[in-house]
Amino acid sequence: MAQLLWMFVFACFAQLGKFQSVPKPRDANVPVVRAPIYIDMKRFRTELLYPHDREYLVDTINRGQAIRDTPLPFRLPFFGFDFRYIWIHRDGYILFNKGLLEYASPVKFPTPFIRDPTREEDPSLIAPWFSYQDIPNSVEGAGVYSQLVNLASEKNESLKQRIRIDFKDAMIGSADFEPTYAIIVTWKNVTHANRMPSSTLKTNTYQAVIATDEKRTYVMFNYDAINWISDKDNYDGQKGTPPFIGFNAGNRTRAYEFEPYSQQPRVSRLPSLGFGNGLNGRFYFQVDEEIWPGCCIERYLDINWPTRPKLTFFPRYGSMLGGTTVNVTGPCFFDPRSIIRCKFDTLETDGIYRSPNHVSCISPPVMYHGYVDLSVSIDQGPFLFYGKYYIQPPDMVEADVNVLDGSDKLEAPERFTIQWKHEKLTWDVRSPVTVALWGYRETSENYPKLTYIDVLTDDTILVGDRHHSLDLEVYKNRWNWDKLDIHYGFIAINLTEPEILRDGSRQSPVLWSGPLPLGWYFRHQWHRKYGKNWKKDICEDWYYREKYSDHLQCNEIDRKCETFHKAAYHCVRSGRPAVGGAGQLCCYDDHGELIRTGDTMYGGRPARAFQFGKHPFKQRMMIPSLSYWLHDVAPYFFCCKWAEGEDDAESCDMFKYWRTSQDCSLYQPPGVASVFGDPHFLTLIV
Repeated sequence: MAQLLWMFVFACFAQLGKFQSVPKPRDANVPVVRAPIYIDMKRFRTELLYPHDREYLVDTINRGQAIRDTPLPFRLPFFGFDFRYIWIHRDGYILFNKGLLEYASPVKFPTPFIRDPTREEDPSLIAPWFSYQDIPNSVEGAGVYSQLVNLASEKNESLKQRIRIDFKDAMIGSADFEPTYAIIVTWKNVTHANRMPSSTLKTNTYQAVIATDEKRTYVMFNYDAINWISDKDNYDGQKGTPPFIGFNAGNRTRAYEFEPYSQQPRVSRLPSLGFGNGLNGRFYFQVDEEIWPGCCIERYLDINWPTRPKLTFFPRYGSMLGGTTVNVTGPCFFDPRSIIRCKFDTLETDGIYRSPNHVSCISPPVMYHGYVDLSVSIDQGPFLFYGKYYIQPPDMVEADVNVLDGSDKLEAPERFTIQWKHEKLTWDVRSPVTVALWGYRETSENYPKLTYIDVLTDDTILVGDRHHSLDLEVYKNRWNWDKLDIHYGFIAINLTEPEILRDGSRQSPVLWSGPLPLGWYFRHQWHRKYGKNWKKDICEDWYYREKYSDHLQCNEIDRKCETFHKAAYHCVRSGRPAVGGAGQLCCYDDHGELIRTGDTMYGGRPARAFQFGKHPFKQRMMIPSLSYWLHDVAPYFFCCKWAEGEDDAESCDMFKYWRTSQDCSLYQPPGVASVFGDPHFLTLIV
């Protein structure tokens, strides 16, 4: 019997051990490991609602009092404004100003007409369930709960960790979000207003959680139980206009209605949708500047939707060269086996399924500068969901792969070390990567494209290494005979073992360097083809073919003038291309004097191709950055920078012959004029 008793006691402690850790002696310098936090996390993160204990019940919000004001000890960015005060309303929303005295149904935001501007204003609000509501006295614990959480001082470690983890994993673009404050508002067991006492009591329970780091703000809506959908039906709560769900900026500026659910009977389905953090009933939104939904939208539910629904995607910009992983939320991806296609402008790529809310698209090369349409299709359906994706030329942004010490600018560098940032490629620092060389050429009027040249090293490189020194000796005996007309290019780093796509192919994101002259790779091959005068011969090929904005490098702030415009204080270039697509650059010394190409190769000069490209782009001589490098920057290295004698070389004179500095001596300023009446002008013609 005693043995059975001891076994019973042991079993009890074994069960208890699942939830508690036994304190052990420890060194004073060893940090405390709070194991119960992680046990709680696993359980807490499967629960839809955040805790709303009795101590956070707002007693002042009841049948007779509808609102409670709360000052905020922090800055809360919302829809382009900053707020430090909120009003929590019984009727399912959070206000940032006094709002209207009453609301007509269906609700329309921004408010088209303010009847009494002295007493009311267009409401700035967050509305998980904007509807007239009541708190039934017969239900224990029914009411509105509110909790303000300062994550720096919060004692509940489990709550702190849950907020941090949930919002980091909330939606596309939130992975680096570190919330510092949170507001948790819960409407528990609230019923529709004016309910007949003889009718069956139906209640709803839902929650809004607002998290911010005082720069970005995310909102979580949790719908636990939805049993009524209209305050116009005082018997059953089913007939009449359903509640407004969404956001209004206030000041009669902008609004976001969560379609196709808001003010539609299908709001009753919200507890089964959302899929935020993998939970039914959870929806996320980023709300600081614009409203970006983090949940998929069932567009087919509303066949009369008048506009194309918008995508949420991040990053919202990427390299012209492609290889950027763009994470996308838009239509619901219920079937992992679906054929998902992403379209950047007119170029399509395969999408990679992640979750019902999320697919990834790897951008193709798009020879364009500016915004293009990004759209998504499922199972060969129409590309309905879309967004505006910004294409950046490679030398107008910070490169992800850099050559240290400017070795790429030298004809024969002694060492060549590259450095990269792996975060845009993968978070797994043990993933092997391939380092390759790509070139750019314009061979016809057709769409220009990048050309693969070679793998630069056979060494095993892990993405977490972050840098690698290339052995330039191995390139002496390379013979890329069909690539010798390529004079500049890019170093690309991609995953060696990327994901396998639906069709069995592999597709990897890519990290790109900026444009590089390729003397360090091709010079031995050029010497074999052209002889010892290879620089002059290549230069002669160019010779026979052959408003202002700050220069991107040699300007008064960056002062990176050493390579192209030594001794210049700053340079400015034309703000728009000439009719034929050419550009103009002027450089000035410390005394403000123009530096001319007649005096030095470092002077400002015209360019055959405009650095920012020329509309409609996508054609030879018109590609931003790439055409400029091909026709103007690469010749500079062959003709002048690498030539014997540099400035005094015959080839450099040939280069400068077609690029004579202009001093604007023929500029004619506009004359003085006066205007009277319409259309009468007086001016003096000189």
